[in-house]
Amino acid sequence: MTNEAILKVFFGLIVVGCAIWTFVSMAEKKYGNREGLGTEEIYPFAWVPFLGGLSSGLSSVGTAETIFPVLERVYKLNVHRAVATTVMVEAIAGYVATSINIWEGQIRWDVAIFTMTGVLCGGQLGPILNRFAPEAVLKILFSMFVLLTGAKMIADNLSIIIEMMY
Repeated sequence: MTNEAILKVFFGLIVVGCAIWTFVSMAEKKYGNREGLGTEEIYPFAWVPFLGGLSSGLSSVGTAETIFPVLERVYKLNVHRAVATTVMVEAIAGYVATSINIWEGQIRWDVAIFTMTGVLCGGQLGPILNRFAPEAVLKILFSMFVLLTGAKMIADNLSIIIEMMY
């Protein structure tokens, strides 16, 4: 069986790669300009959101970090549409996961209530920022958050892997 720390470092590297990919596209001034996609266009990369969702379920990270770059960079959706689509996917996944965790009694309500305050504030500010912020600003913010998430995941778990080796 593979150690959980190895999987988290591996996924952390993918997340950092997605952040760099998004930042590079911003530096190259490559922005999506499409409003929508044909269904047949989605199929070649349908495995990316699946892996993002799988990793999100396993490690609580992954959906936005993998879906946003694909929507914006591969499918050329404009940044505002890509952000809104990613938020919707995460919301549905969050509702399903939350329902299961409530059913199983796994939620630490003292921590959840404290954290929900920030999420609710961010959930109100995010759409406003998405509506008015220039695409370059959104891409930089997204890249920085994703880069920090991936780097923290790597840093937290790399020491565990090194300890296992010795």
